[in-house]
Amino acid sequence: MQPGSPLRNSSEPGEAVWILSEGRERFPAQGPMRFFPVLALYDAGRHREALAEALELTPFGSEPEEYGRAMRAYLDALKNG
Repeated sequence: MQPGSPLRNSSEPGEAVWILSEGRERFPAQGPMRFFPVLALYDAGRHREALAEALELTPFGSEPEEYGRAMRAYLDALKNG
């Protein structure tokens, strides 16, 4: 996460996406490593993908069934364009 955050705040958000995504793959249990790639995607102008990634972090299981189905459908629509 250390090298990715400064890149995210500079003119290299694409590089930050790559570095932070690699970190997420290597350390999937660490909460910040799941969240910061979302910010990097947004900074890189990949807003739809950032929103889909953010929704992936949302626990759908605690919602009433009709909301959970709708939320998963919106997420699928975002991911598949």
